This record gives sequence, structure tokens and C-alpha cells, in this order.
Amino acid sequence: MKTEKKRKSYFWYFLNHSRFLTPIRYLRNKEKLHKAAEKTIAEFGRPYSEELCRDMVWKYCRHMTSLKEYFKYGLEGKTPKQIEEFVGSRELRFWVSRFNDPDKRNIFSNKYDTYLTFKKYYKRQVIKADNPEDEEPFKRFVLSHEKVSVKPLNGQSGAGVRWIQACDDGEAYKLFYQLMNDYPKGFVAEEPIEQCKDMKAFHPQSVNTLRITSILHKDGVRIWHPFMRCGMGDAIVDNYCTGGLMILIDPDTGVTQNCIDNLGRPYETHPDTGKTLKGCQIPRWDEALELVRELARVVPKIRYVGWDLALTDTGWVVVEGNSRPSMMQQGVNKEGYKKEFKRELRKK
Repeated sequence: MKTEKKRKSYFWYFLNHSRFLTPIRYLRNKEKLHKAAEKTIAEFGRPYSEELCRDMVWKYCRHMTSLKEYFKYGLEGKTPKQIEEFVGSRELRFWVSRFNDPDKRNIFSNKYDTYLTFKKYYKRQVIKADNPEDEEPFKRFVLSHEKVSVKPLNGQSGAGVRWIQACDDGEAYKLFYQLMNDYPKGFVAEEPIEQCKDMKAFHPQSVNTLRITSILHKDGVRIWHPFMRCGMGDAIVDNYCTGGLMILIDPDTGVTQNCIDNLGRPYETHPDTGKTLKGCQIPRWDEALELVRELARVVPKIRYVGWDLALTDTGWVVVEGNSRPSMMQQGVNKEGYKKEFKRELRKK
């Protein structure tokens, strides 16, 4: 069965990546992709031209990058050879299947399963609600906390996260069924993370986290291009994909480097707090790396994981794990990671 899945995976990769089939992919998809490209051009505030639109669609069909990555990675004007240095989000799906056992990935696709597997590293209580029988446990949980974070059970990129303030029994009852309606596949409720003042200084409204990706080998754990995320404006989440900032971190020193937002615009200081974003030392950096190396060995069949960590006054805690973390770091300095990634892939 696994051999058959692998065969299908390679065939899918060939169909979507072979340069000889690019004209066929372009002709089959150009009408649908042109409309999407127009929206992407407007989203990034670029002046529209038919030539730009065609170039975006062609490179989408040729290189397995997304339309947004065309601008995020600065692909306009780059040669095919230069573009092939980048790992596109669509291509990443194939490469991750080489790293991670598909039978174990469900641990990370369900937030409560992730919590149960890594509970000792969360250092806070998390409950699940996905059927009417969970009403009473939910009410007890909400009534015992002044503030609770709620997330969709299978959510990604900070989508659907909200805060619940203290309420009485009747309000908790109504809230439960409202959430069951809003999250038909279920949700998790968590005790809030109280981040330390050094991390709060970047943006106090959101819990500002690190994304440290680990690649597990027999000879150790590779720390893969870590970065920090912080929110902007009134956002309660720090996710780069939903309007936050991404700041690269030197893995050896824990010092912050260049920063961009989701549209690729650079920032030297935070627009809300005025906090300098480059050259900051992440507190307790060595402890964060030590924690990630420990986490990476808990489920060894999932070798490539993006860990989201928050720093409290008592140390680092896990926010969640992601078994298919993106390569969006490539957009900060417009540098591709494909050769490096393939080298890691060949290691066992």
C-alpha cells in the first residue's frame, strides 16, 4: 500500500513539475488562474497589466509556486534557474511526504491530539468540544477562568481564534452552542498564555511566538531557519498569514534579523509600539532550542515539524505543532532553500 502511495506521489509530482508539460498545464488552467492572478495583483497593490498576469500564471504552472509567492519571493524578472532555487508551497507538499509518515500526521492536524501527545510541554489546560456531551465540561472550564482562548479543532494560520471573557452559567450554555455552530468540526478551549514582558513589548495585544522548525536525523536535530511572529493593530493573533509580522532569527545567537509583513513590505520598527525589530536578543534562546530538540524526538516518524513556542515568566511553552510548516521565510531576504532542503532530505 505504501509503495503504491509513493508511486502516485511521484506521478503527481511529475505531472505538476515537469517542464515539458508546462504548456499543457498553462492551457488547461489559464482562464481560472488569470482571474486569481488579477485578485492577487490587486491584493499586493501592483498596477495591473496583461503581461504581468500571464507571467504569474506561467510561473505558477512551471515552478509549483503559488500566485502570492510570485510577489513574496520576488519572482518577477527571475530566470527559471533562479526560481528553481525556491521551494514553492505546492512543491513542499510532495517533499514533506518524504520526511513525514502519513499515518502519524493526524497527530498534528487535530489540535487536541497534538495537546495529548505533547501535554507536558503545554503547561496549561486544554479541553476539546465536538459534540453536545461536551457542554458540561466546557461550562465548568469557562466558569473557572476569567479568560479563555478558543480555536477550531483543525484550524490553521490563526484563523478562527477568539477570546472568551468570564460569563455566568446561562451565558456559558448559549456560548457553547454558538461555538458548536461556528465550528461544526469542533474546537478546543485553552487557558490563556501569559507571555513575559520582553515578548509582550513587541505587541501587547497578541501572544508573540517563535516558529522553530526541526528536522530529525539519526545524528541529531537540525534547526531550520527560525523566525518570530508578532501581531499588528488590534490583532489578537501573531500569524504572518493573517496580517502579522515575520522576523528572521539567527539560529546560532537568537538575535532578530530582517522583518517583513504578509505583502513583503520591510519593517525596521513595529508600526504600533515603535519597538526596534532588528538586532533584538530573544530571551532564553538556548532553552528554546533545547526544548525543540526534545520535542522533535517525541514522534520520530514525523521528522519535519514547525513548533510554535511562547515565552512565559517561567519558561517556554508549546503553542502548537505543524507537520507541514511552510517555507515562507524565503520571502524575507528573497533567498531560496531548495538545495539546502534536498540535502537534509537525503539524510536519514
